[in-house]
Amino acid sequence: MYLRALSGEFADATFAIAADTGDSTTGPALATLQHDEVAMVAADKECERRHIQKVEDGVRAEYEVTFRDQNAGLLDKVVKP
Repeated sequence: MYLRALSGEFADATFAIAADTGDSTTGPALATLQHDEVAMVAADKECERRHIQKVEDGVRAEYEVTFRDQNAGLLDKVVKP
C-alpha cells in the first residue's frame, strides 16, 4: 500500500485509516510517521534518478560485458529459443 501511496493513489486512504484508530496518541503519530516515510522514499527515488541511475547503468553494462566474456563457453551451451 505504501508504494501505491507514492503515486498518490492511496495516500489519502492510508493516512485516514491511521488517523481513525480512535487512539489519540498513536493515530495521529502513526499518520505523521507514514507521511514522513512516504516523503522520504519519494525524495530518495528522485535523488537516485538524478544522481545515481546514469552511473549505475554504465557500470552494469560494463559488468555484463565482462560476465559474457568470462562465461562465453557456458553461455554457448544455453539452448537458444
